[in-house]
Amino acid sequence: MSPNNPDLVLFGGTTFWRTDDGGTTWVQKDRSACSTCGDTPACATYVDHHDIGFDPHDPDTVYSFNDGGVSISEDLGECWNSINEGLVTAQFYGMSSGRSNPSVVIGGLQDHGLFGGNTDNGLNWERWGFFDGAETRVDPNNENRFFGSWINGTYWRSLNGTNTFALQITNGINLNENTGAYWAPLSIHPNDGTILLGATQQGIYKSTTSGTLWQKVHNANVITELAFSEADPSVCYAASWNAGSWFIHRSNDGGDTWQITNSAPGWRMTDLETSGSDPMTLFVSRNSINTGNPHVYRSVDGGDTWVSIQGNLPDMTVNAIAVDPTNDDMVYAATDLGVFITIDGGINWSEFNTDLPITYVADIEFNPVDRKIRIGTYGRGVWVSDAFDILGFEEQSSGIRNFMIYPNPSSGSFTISFTNSSESDIEVSILNYLGQEIETFNKEQWQVGTNNTNISISAILQQQSNGVYFVRVKTRQRSFVRKLIISD
Repeated sequence: MSPNNPDLVLFGGTTFWRTDDGGTTWVQKDRSACSTCGDTPACATYVDHHDIGFDPHDPDTVYSFNDGGVSISEDLGECWNSINEGLVTAQFYGMSSGRSNPSVVIGGLQDHGLFGGNTDNGLNWERWGFFDGAETRVDPNNENRFFGSWINGTYWRSLNGTNTFALQITNGINLNENTGAYWAPLSIHPNDGTILLGATQQGIYKSTTSGTLWQKVHNANVITELAFSEADPSVCYAASWNAGSWFIHRSNDGGDTWQITNSAPGWRMTDLETSGSDPMTLFVSRNSINTGNPHVYRSVDGGDTWVSIQGNLPDMTVNAIAVDPTNDDMVYAATDLGVFITIDGGINWSEFNTDLPITYVADIEFNPVDRKIRIGTYGRGVWVSDAFDILGFEEQSSGIRNFMIYPNPSSGSFTISFTNSSESDIEVSILNYLGQEIETFNKEQWQVGTNNTNISISAILQQQSNGVYFVRVKTRQRSFVRKLIISD
């Protein structure tokens, strides 16, 4: 209500209204008032209003705080302008980053649809889908292939990053199996970006054509989470609920057939993540409002039995989890008050919030390529941090010099060369994107140059699929890593 005129009232909920006659008549003043005016029409404000305030020094000036950020009106709500410059207010439901290029980050946002950006180019994000975005995934072998879902249960795809607007990909999915708002879950094969798992409120669907065509593979009510095993993608998991009961489903053939496991952690499962080394180990987080109920569980037998790894984690909602692919004892929990970490399998938890303001964290991801943690927050955008470093996967400026791989990308044959100024023994190995060692070179394979410091290794990587790998040169004190691309 205007401090100078009690008949002038501004009202904001999902939409924004103004009355000049004490509520007898109302005029809508937001983007929904003009369905053909584009994103936000001139003089209209955004939707979903959280608060409204009159300037105490100038009662003609009004502020609206909404899902579009902050808007200002200098004529009592007649005409609005955005004043978001420099503000980060994006409300993320889900986010993900590329494995062929971890700097590419995409996400699903409240009232802003699907957005993406390359963080190497600053904080410039571009929209590639409208309305309310939800889950997103990036093709592990092509950072320009995006997949996303909306809250109406549909799936969308862009084959050219943010340069191409998303097209709906639901051919084969019976959308009549959805009612009301449904955050459709989405999972992508960790090695093959053409294989996807999706769902409706009545079953699980699979695509082997990057979403061009889907096939129903399992009947189940209200699937909420889907995941391929990072250790063995032929093993897949799903979480569902039906009439107040929650279930875990497992597939042992890449998602073609499914069965319900012997037990589940309980109601309101919010996330499901798998181990990077054992396909039968998985983790689940829960949003239980009952005091004393654990919020994080682990299973080591494919979901048949579960144990709490709550430890001393504060008793509050866990919205999502991430697991270090090289260490099952290292788990990150995204909560209403930031991020927590355990490095001992859930016995002890600590805050992982350096430089992060207190915020609701809706999603969290561990990217094994750059070993960084990325989070999507509800109101403060996306944040990134180095993962807790146990393996020492960082490059250093001394010890190993002139570290090169050529050709790179390679079809499978390449040369590793470096200069060693370290006095310790050296190990040279190749890792897959999960950090698992797949090839080791002994000293008999080295070609040693002058003074035993210039080392060259002719390598052939056989029977490995195209994708991202890492060459690691390890001294007693440190590890030195370079990315290797294998491509036919």
